[in-house]
Amino acid sequence: MILVHVKGKYCGRVFEDRDVGFILGEGSEVGVVEGVELGLRRFTRNERARLRVTSQLAYGHEGCPKYDIPADADLDYEVELQDFVKVYCHHDSNKLFVLHHLQ
Repeated sequence: MILVHVKGKYCGRVFEDRDVGFILGEGSEVGVVEGVELGLRRFTRNERARLRVTSQLAYGHEGCPKYDIPADADLDYEVELQDFVKVYCHHDSNKLFVLHHLQ
C-alpha cells in the first residue's frame, strides 16, 4: 500500500490535486494514470518528482471529460511518495490475510 500526493496539470491548468492511497498495480481503480504508477515504482519514501506522461500512458484516445482533458493529450504531474507499507500476504480461497507489516 502506498500513499502519494498527485498534482496533475494540462496546459498549465491544475485538474487534479489530491492525496491518494492504493496498492501498487491497482492505481487505475482509484484514478491514477498508468504513467504515474509506472514512475512511482522507482520512488523512495518522501521522494518528489515531476513526470511528463504521454497520452498513451494517461487517458489515450478517449481523453477524460471529467477533467476536460482532450484525446491524445500529454500531461504533467508533480508526484510525492509520502509513505508505503510492505505487507506479507497469504491467499486462501479468495480471502486475503495480512500476516506481517514491515515499517
